Amino acid sequence: MKKSIVIAAVLTGAILTACAPNAQPEESASESMEAAESADQAEPTGGSSEAEPDNEAEKNGSEGAGAEGTGEVGTGSEGTNSHGENDGETTISERKILHPIVTEQRFSDYSEYGEYGEGYQLFCSGTVAAVEIREEDYPELQKALGDFSEAKREAVEQEFHTLSEIAREDFSIRQEQPDSGTFYPYSTESAITVMRADDQVFSFVNESYVFSGGAHGNGGVAGYNYDSQTGKLLTLSDVISDREGLYEEIIARLSEEYGEDGLFPEYQETVRQEVYEEPSGLGDYDHRLNFTLTSQGMTVYFNPYEIGPWAAGTIKVEIPYENEKPGFYQQYGCSTDAGVHKLKEYEILHVDIDGDGTLEEVSYAPTDADEFMTVYTVTANGAEVTLDGHYGITAAYLFQGEDGVYFYGECLSDNDYRYLSIVDLASLAGGDPKTSTFHSGFYGSVPMDSGDFELSDRGDLLSSGLITRTYRIGAEGQPVPLEEEYQTGGWSLTAIADIPAWTGADFHEKTVIPAGTKLFWTATDNQTYGILEDAADGTQYKVLVDGSGWPRTIEGTSIEEYFDGLMFAG
Repeated sequence: MKKSIVIAAVLTGAILTACAPNAQPEESASESMEAAESADQAEPTGGSSEAEPDNEAEKNGSEGAGAEGTGEVGTGSEGTNSHGENDGETTISERKILHPIVTEQRFSDYSEYGEYGEGYQLFCSGTVAAVEIREEDYPELQKALGDFSEAKREAVEQEFHTLSEIAREDFSIRQEQPDSGTFYPYSTESAITVMRADDQVFSFVNESYVFSGGAHGNGGVAGYNYDSQTGKLLTLSDVISDREGLYEEIIARLSEEYGEDGLFPEYQETVRQEVYEEPSGLGDYDHRLNFTLTSQGMTVYFNPYEIGPWAAGTIKVEIPYENEKPGFYQQYGCSTDAGVHKLKEYEILHVDIDGDGTLEEVSYAPTDADEFMTVYTVTANGAEVTLDGHYGITAAYLFQGEDGVYFYGECLSDNDYRYLSIVDLASLAGGDPKTSTFHSGFYGSVPMDSGDFELSDRGDLLSSGLITRTYRIGAEGQPVPLEEEYQTGGWSLTAIADIPAWTGADFHEKTVIPAGTKLFWTATDNQTYGILEDAADGTQYKVLVDGSGWPRTIEGTSIEEYFDGLMFAG
């Protein structure tokens, strides 16, 4: 049987930020492999190199393991080489959390209205996710994520068109042969779940699913791990020093958590082949050892039919960085918990929600729905509370707050607006649930740290659109802004008259923005001012706007007299 995710009691303790030394290798993947294989000294975060292997595969897989390691995750006291091993004096570097964004593109193939009776007939649908980061000072990582997202989009779009043609043929056959069974629309889906995003590692799982008729579709996961500084796709050799130790630990955990009877008889040999075989690129990455790196350790995945039957689903084991057998390199090991855990529908997490050292079960699932409202039930330690999720919960997380653990469900509302439904899980488990609503949402931004995450809201000072700022979890689980200003994304406007404004280092110098100036609206408090940037030379301006009524005004004059390009939702 599948093992549910277990969250240790770190959720109820202090959030750690110290991490292993942040080495920044610049060599290519092949150069990094050669360096590892030729190194005379290597000090991983735990474990030691094995004795001379008995076969050639083990020998090749163990190259570069180096001498016995003495370092510990997050406690390096000496300088680091390209793998983060100790070779001189350094200090512990603080982990910098990045702000990932995951967006989706959808495809659909319908018949003409009424072509096959009243309404439309769906033949095929497709969904593909793209991932990026908000930070601009990681250009190599931005490029790597952009390349991945574009390649995945092209692959899914091509598969969608192929499936659409087959689906139409299948539908036509079933129309001609009524006894051939019910037609179910085909689909292809590609989703992304970010597992870790900091200045050392960017790691995510790409989940794929294809349905092309038959009893069920085919799905699987593939893990991708990038060096955040170089944008390099990490291989197993970059992360661990001892393959045999990793293999032994995987086998031990599979046997303990799934049992020998739940796995194929030859599963150990399959695991060995995957541990000792490196991926050669994105195309076949899911045909080698599948893993991601989290803030706590390595998660290893096996897709359906790899080592177990379809009914077992995706099999996975989690190996903490503190485990000595694999010999994790300090550069990528980071034993911290930033207090955010993603929660999927029907998934069960075991969490200490009240700080008593006991793990309680937490889950959520839709329990009722009509065309206007989806009702969800959130469960903690057997106690339940229902939430009106409007058109559905688009993302859900558990957040560690100052005074407890909270369920955050992002609900979809009219015009694609989002809001948060918040549940105090300790109060729910205690039988007196406290719930609240916060009128902002994630909008694709992926929270990775309960002390620094992004939420967006509807802005309407100089146009209607999303505005974003960072928050932390405060008292009673409420988001507390870390900054006054929202970022707008750079809305394009043009001055059609001289605009009264302020400029200079602290916006203390009074000036005017000349008519004809091309501008980007970059920031605002959404009430009293907007920050504008000259598109030609980057000059920053602060424009005071009265946002208390309609129309918005500048010194008593409507903003429509000053700007071209304004757009407001009705």
